[in-house]
Amino acid sequence: MITLVQLLQSWGLVGRASPAADAVAKGMRLLAEHSTARAIVEFDRAIALDPAEKAAWIGRAAARLERGDPDGAIADAARAIAIDPADARARTARGVAHLDNDDPKRAIADFDEAIALDPGDGRIYDQRARAYLFMRDFDSALADYDQMIQLAPNDPLAYCRRGDVFRSKGDCDQAAAEHSRAIALAPVSNHYLQRGLVFLQQGNHSAALADFDEAIRLDPRSDLAYNARSRTFAAIGNRKQANADYDEALRLGAMRNR
Repeated sequence: MITLVQLLQSWGLVGRASPAADAVAKGMRLLAEHSTARAIVEFDRAIALDPAEKAAWIGRAAARLERGDPDGAIADAARAIAIDPADARARTARGVAHLDNDDPKRAIADFDEAIALDPGDGRIYDQRARAYLFMRDFDSALADYDQMIQLAPNDPLAYCRRGDVFRSKGDCDQAAAEHSRAIALAPVSNHYLQRGLVFLQQGNHSAALADFDEAIRLDPRSDLAYNARSRTFAAIGNRKQANADYDEALRLGAMRNR
């Protein structure tokens, strides 16, 4: 899943040239380092310097969401929308927060408006598809990922996400094929993690472990990969390694939420 923080990074969220914008830039750097509490301090400072700096509100929304405060994130994104109703990023941010708050219908409403404002941004289709998947509307989710592929045929994210949908439908063979296509386009940690989860669901533990090993090699700070490998070791009865990986997942998760 792409987080709101990752979305903002892909957008290159920056403010207007000002001291407030400098604070936003510092907050974004701290978010990239998983230092969410310190990032919030910087976004607070940006807002105090310039309450009309919408990038600060969007950035703080992302930080609050990372810290498990979707209501605060929704409120911050709403402030950004009030400042600039035509900003698709602000509406997307609020949609992501609604989805994390288990409210997919409100999320879809925000994503619909964001797509109307910026129909060429495949990342918004990705978020709307997540909401459809939450509602188990697999056909609508696949349609959004097809649109992503039409916009960017070599974007591995769309294939990875299609794999997630097929895994949710129970079609593990097609899911593995989609994730393999994503890996061929971009052999990054998360793509191996997602394919490994498909293999784990199939009971193919050796293939799952190989993918989780590669995911961890590529991103040694991935608590999700350690957690998944822990589950796989537990499934084959290796409790010692399962416990070690679980402890490492907890440690890395705590670091991410500093």
